[in-house]
Amino acid sequence: MVSKEDKKVMIFIDGSNLFWSSYRYEQKNNITNYRVDIWKLINLYTDDRDFIRAHYYASTKVPPIESQTKFYDKLQKSGIIVRKKPLVKGKEKGIDVWLVTDLLSLGFRKCYDVAVVFSGDRDMCSAYDQIRDIGLSVEVSAFKGDYNQEILMHADKFIELDKYATQVKY
Repeated sequence: MVSKEDKKVMIFIDGSNLFWSSYRYEQKNNITNYRVDIWKLINLYTDDRDFIRAHYYASTKVPPIESQTKFYDKLQKSGIIVRKKPLVKGKEKGIDVWLVTDLLSLGFRKCYDVAVVFSGDRDMCSAYDQIRDIGLSVEVSAFKGDYNQEILMHADKFIELDKYATQVKY
């Protein structure tokens, strides 16, 4: 049996979902300039487990916004894999599919024991089931009110990000 300390953890972040849900958190709590520090977030959720890698999925405007490009470059330079696609007619396309493809592909190859996913989208639930079916764990985290309740039935663990919002503030 694998002990908690020996579990390999990979992080999968739906960047747009995290950005907009943190914005809604800011509005709900009547605070300004609330942003999530991605590395604080990763450190909080990996804790004493063996952190393998983090993936950040995002869309970019065409042409890209300079501040956004700098943010993605900073993430990449810090070791986070950034997967980005241009917006199509102003809409995000293919980001959730890309996240799920990586989640499944890396899971089937046993690259991790625990996947931590930052997204409230219920369309990922069947992927969570597939990962759990092969004996791996899925932990999902999102802000209160920014996730579909169905996720609770498909993840091994759900963590409401509001509880740690001050700890992961940028």
